[in-house]
Amino acid sequence: DQLRSDASDALRELRRAGLGTVLLSGDSPARVAAVAARLDFADWHADQQPAAKIEVLERLQTAHGPALMVGDGVNDAPVLGRAAVSVAMGQGADLAKAHADLVLLGSRLRALPQALHLAQRSMAVIRQNIRWSYAYNALAIPAAALGLVPPWLAAIGMSASSIVVVWNSMRLLRVRRPAAVAGVLVNSTAAAPLSERA
Repeated sequence: DQLRSDASDALRELRRAGLGTVLLSGDSPARVAAVAARLDFADWHADQQPAAKIEVLERLQTAHGPALMVGDGVNDAPVLGRAAVSVAMGQGADLAKAHADLVLLGSRLRALPQALHLAQRSMAVIRQNIRWSYAYNALAIPAAALGLVPPWLAAIGMSASSIVVVWNSMRLLRVRRPAAVAGVLVNSTAAAPLSERA
């Protein structure tokens, strides 16, 4: 197949974010080596049947922790189902999309690093909200229980705390969002715990 026009840029962004990349392909070693050279893959594997891809994935996850798998073919479906996080291309095989956690609705790989960046920002906001909630409740609940704060003020304080959390979360909507990020579909049927998908 032809390489996607943005494959090199997408991989460069992922590597810049500190992610290691590995190429798994069912094609012949000569063809995979040529693609690996064009895309700067130091680690690549050719002649990979689904079982071999799963073996490589499990070895990587044991050595380095959770892995993200990207695929679009029928033979990628089993390994997509075993990865900690899996992404299928919107123009890929239906079976691959059914086993993936996320589906990139377009054909652009650049949507992947953009989606990861948005996910990281979302997690940062979630952690901020949890810290705020813990801090507020650690102070407000004992004060209300000891009668240091009148009930009407405690009720206003709880509402204000909720507004702070919502306002903080809405900052994500102000992030300049490329159109490609809007083309991400979460597959709720595949987003089961790893123990259920193994």
